Amino acid sequence: MNLKNACPSCALVLLVLAAAVSCGKQEAPAPGDAPGRWDTDEPDLILVPASNPLWFEFGDTGALHIDGPLAASVPPYVPWPLSRHGAGLLSGEGELVLAVNRLGFFVFRPRPGQALALYALTDRDYWSGFSIAALFPFKERAAALLYRDDFFSAAPGGPLPDPRVLSLNREYPALEIPEIPAFASFPPQDGWDLEELELGSDHVWYFRAVQKNTEQGERNYYAVPDLSAAPGPSSLGAFRNAGLPLGLDTAPEPLAGALAGLAALSEENTFFVAKAISPLWPMPRYFTLNTPEENSSVVELSAFWDGNRAYAALPDGRGLSAGPSATENFSLPPLPESYVYTGFALLGTTLIALWEEQDGLLVGASGFMVMEDSRH
Repeated sequence: MNLKNACPSCALVLLVLAAAVSCGKQEAPAPGDAPGRWDTDEPDLILVPASNPLWFEFGDTGALHIDGPLAASVPPYVPWPLSRHGAGLLSGEGELVLAVNRLGFFVFRPRPGQALALYALTDRDYWSGFSIAALFPFKERAAALLYRDDFFSAAPGGPLPDPRVLSLNREYPALEIPEIPAFASFPPQDGWDLEELELGSDHVWYFRAVQKNTEQGERNYYAVPDLSAAPGPSSLGAFRNAGLPLGLDTAPEPLAGALAGLAALSEENTFFVAKAISPLWPMPRYFTLNTPEENSSVVELSAFWDGNRAYAALPDGRGLSAGPSATENFSLPPLPESYVYTGFALLGTTLIALWEEQDGLLVGASGFMVMEDSRH
C-alpha cells in the first residue's frame, strides 16, 4: 500500500457547513456547563476523503482548510505545552476523538456515502490558558485533563483550570463536566493541579498532584485501579514505571512485525519508541524497538492496530503495514523539511494523521491530514 503519490492542489473534495452559525445554539452556557460550544448536533464540516490528501491547520476557531503544511499560518515557535498541536487521539467504535492543545476537541464520525463529519468543540478563551495532560476514557467517554504549565511559561502562576476535566457526551458531541472520584480530594480551589495521568501496564491509573498555592509546592503521587474510586498513595518509582514503554515482545504480532521491519530499514545508532493507537485499547501504548546505545538519537514512531492489520510510520511518513499473511510498504504523504507526523489512525477506510512543524521541543504550525485508503 502506498499513499505517497499525493497532489495537494487537487485535493479539495470538501463541503463546508456553516452549522456553527446557522444551526447551533449561540446562547452562553448556563452556569456549571462546560466552556465551549455545547450544542453541536450539526457538524462543522463534512469531508469527502479521496486518494489525494485534504490538509487542515488548527486555527483560532477550529479546522482551517489549506493547500498543504507550507500554506499554514506562521505562528511563532513555542514550547510544546504552550503550543496548539494534536495532543491525543482516541480510537473508538464509530468515531475518532482528537484533543487539540490550547483549543479543544475535534470529533470525526462516518457519514453515509464515505463522507466524514467533523465536530469542533472549542473555546479558545478557556482552553488557551491551559495545557492538556492526557486524553483518556472515562465511563466510555473521551475526556481531557487540563493543567497549568509553569515550567515553560514566561509568566508562571495565574488561575488553575476549573473545571480541570471536560468530557464528551456520546449521544451527540457536546461538552460535559464529569465528576471523577479519583480527583475529588484535589480541588483547584485549594491550589491543586493534576499535571500528569498515566495508565500503567498493570492496568492501574497513576497521576501526579501538585499544590501550587503553597511556597513549597507540595507534590504527591497516587494510584487507583478505577478512576471512579478514591486513590491511594504511590511512590515516585511506581509513577515513573507506569510511563515506561513496553518491550516489543508484548505487542500483537502484526504490530511487532511492522515496527521491527521499520526499525530494520532505518539508520543505525537510533533508539526507537513507538506510540501505537488501537480501538481495542483504552489508551495509546508505547513500545521500545531496540536497546539504546551511547549517543544514540531517539525517534518516536507512530502506529495503528485495528485488531487485524497494523500500520507503522516514521516521522517523515515512510512506513510498513503488516497483517496475518503479508508485510507491505505503507507511506503517508511526504512533508516539508522540519515537519513531522506525530500520530495517525484509521476510521473505516479513512486515514487521519497529525502533523506539526518542530524545532526540538518547540512547535510552530500544526494540523491534520485526511485521505481515503482504498486498499485498507
